[in-house]
Amino acid sequence: MRQKSSKGDLYLEWDACGRLIKSRNTEYTAEYRYDALGRRIQKRSKHHHTGEELSVIYGWDGNTLAFESNEQITKHYVYEKDSFVPLLQAIYREPIELVQTPDWTDQPYHIAKDPLWRKTAPAKSLDDICFYHCDHLGTPQEMSDAQGQMVWKAEYKAWGERVSVKSASNFFENSEIVTNNIRFQGQYFDEETGLHYNRYRYYSPYVGRFISKDPIGLLGGHNVYVYAPNPTSWIDPLGLTCELIGNTIKKEDGSDLISIPEDAKRRKLTPPAGTTDDYGYEYKWSTDKGTTQTVRIHGPDDHAPAGANAKDGWVVRVMDGKKSMDVNGNYHPPGIFNSNSPSYDPVKINDVHIPIKKPTVFPGGS
Repeated sequence: MRQKSSKGDLYLEWDACGRLIKSRNTEYTAEYRYDALGRRIQKRSKHHHTGEELSVIYGWDGNTLAFESNEQITKHYVYEKDSFVPLLQAIYREPIELVQTPDWTDQPYHIAKDPLWRKTAPAKSLDDICFYHCDHLGTPQEMSDAQGQMVWKAEYKAWGERVSVKSASNFFENSEIVTNNIRFQGQYFDEETGLHYNRYRYYSPYVGRFISKDPIGLLGGHNVYVYAPNPTSWIDPLGLTCELIGNTIKKEDGSDLISIPEDAKRRKLTPPAGTTDDYGYEYKWSTDKGTTQTVRIHGPDDHAPAGANAKDGWVVRVMDGKKSMDVNGNYHPPGIFNSNSPSYDPVKINDVHIPIKKPTVFPGGS
């Protein structure tokens, strides 16, 4: 495939699994390798003018990039819990030490002989650490060092194209400039192509679209290259499906549970005793029917019964007047909460506390 631009033509090669395996333009030639799960584990590039060659290996923790390493430097990434939002970049100036595993093709595997389980790698002290400061989408805007000094800052267009970057030398003697390749959540910038590696696909911030088709084809919609309806309020960490961070709460099947109007009244919920201050918010607004709609989004409640949705995770409660809604859109009377009422039903109480992923950012309200 050839992509034409003002910077020259970019040639891309794909394998039978739809993975980018080679790129070439006027400056670089790069090759890419993947593991059995389709995660990119190596990038080898060569600069045409200087002859400089670079090999980078990548390590993963599930679907999040855990580290990258070349011959000079290793960077480890730490993220917010259950999220693709980066928290910090831990650095040491040497390549990562990997364990060479033997070929078990012609002999039975024996765990006691596997060096992966026999060797204990000594912990290494860090040479440097940088902290991320992200926007409401989880996109890095700035990075600071251990002393709180800003060492990296970037600005982007709406669809993720970086338009400016400022960075400072880190603490090493003869150090390189502090760099960051993380972009939108789940995306990694490739200097050779200008594309963002987005786990299952590659994304072009210059056109605001994926350059490879949706893996599920037309089941994902008529536009198999679309990134998101609105890049200022949606993310797609895996290159598969969108998650709204704005005012709409999405169900697991991707359909809407409820949308919170911009003019909804918002108040911070008082956390139960023994829980953190980061507990959640309540939103209220008037409906066209003349009723009051209420949405409460809050974190775990230690006082909830064992095994309840609200006991160990974040939940949302949706109410129309005094009636509470379950995930299927059915409303239940307030009597389900009253143990003296004939409508009392602990199962329905749990059903109207609908599990959700902790929001990256809460809707604003007024």
